[in-house]
Amino acid sequence: MEYIYDQFGIKRKTAVFSAANKLHALKKKSGQDPWPVIEECFKIWEKTHPAKYDSYLHYLKDIKATRKVTNIGNKRYSGVSKAKNGQLTSYVADMPKQVMYMIRAIYDSDELPMQKEFWQEFIWRYPKYAVREAV
Repeated sequence: MEYIYDQFGIKRKTAVFSAANKLHALKKKSGQDPWPVIEECFKIWEKTHPAKYDSYLHYLKDIKATRKVTNIGNKRYSGVSKAKNGQLTSYVADMPKQVMYMIRAIYDSDELPMQKEFWQEFIWRYPKYAVREAV
């Protein structure tokens, strides 16, 4: 295995730098569409950390199983809470922090604001990371 030292003198695998270069090239190629880059971030994380990936899926399963069920109108949802003032909060999705760090290394918050629309698209593309569910 080959190693290289980063700007802080930390020993890193050369695969880390080749992955970063690949992500930056994909960002240029995809233009305004961040989803090919995000897809590649997930692929890199799943491939390089298979044990953490499996563990994370079990973690999500446990989260879904332990969310309380809330009635909203005539529907029931897990992952939704109602505050004392009547406001609803929803645990929509969960993303591995390592993937989030990779995405944020490529896109800053101005280039890719992770607002409501982002998370809606995210759970549409990656339903296994959705937490809120209709019961």
